[in-house]
Amino acid sequence: QLFNINSSIFEIGKCNICNGFNGQIHKLSIFTQVIGKDILENLRNEIKPIIEQQEQQQEQQQQPVIKLQLPATCCQISEDIYYCIGLQRCVAAGSVWGTNIYTGDSNKCIAAKHSGCINVGPSFYKVIILPGQTNYVGSIMNGIRTNDWANFPSSQRFI
Repeated sequence: QLFNINSSIFEIGKCNICNGFNGQIHKLSIFTQVIGKDILENLRNEIKPIIEQQEQQQEQQQQPVIKLQLPATCCQISEDIYYCIGLQRCVAAGSVWGTNIYTGDSNKCIAAKHSGCINVGPSFYKVIILPGQTNYVGSIMNGIRTNDWANFPSSQRFI
């Protein structure tokens, strides 16, 4: 690349020190005696963003790629984390009782959809176990109808 500083043109390319182009500032040290420190500093400031960009590109190319194989069906990932394949692909069936707080035996995937925790695409959601309630009120949310229920010994909420 060519740089025009104080009417002087410098080409940054093949390095006379390392005999190759690697974008390093050490190439500029050979100009110090010839062009003076002020011009050298201006040249460094113009080249610095180019070198930083090259370094970032190298880092991005060297970063490991992590591939995550998602399950093909809805499932439990850990003690309280669940996975749903998404609203369009999930075929979960079962009953759900309550709104925002559901009976402990409500179908988790459907209740999580009802509460809004599951997106159109694959989603992870957390189940929080709560004490039982004396009353669960059903509703229609996110296209899913839940039922009313009386007393149940455990409850669950989804985030």
